Amino acid sequence: PIWGGSPPEILATSATIPRLQGADLAAAPLEAEPGNVWPGPLPPRSTLANPESAMQGIPEYRPDRGAPPPRRRPV
Repeated sequence: PIWGGSPPEILATSATIPRLQGADLAAAPLEAEPGNVWPGPLPPRSTLANPESAMQGIPEYRPDRGAPPPRRRPV
């Protein structure tokens, strides 16, 4: 096209053109990797706080008409 750049470069070792022309290219079949390839157990997750202590001391919330919810005390 008049607005475009240069045509794409086709590598001499590329198998695309011979395949398009119907050539039968021998390729090695894919095989499974030998051995145990699965990762080990995950390390313990890091947290910012102890979840048990974070859930203690929360006041019971009972909505009252027009009353804002109670504020939590900073820890």
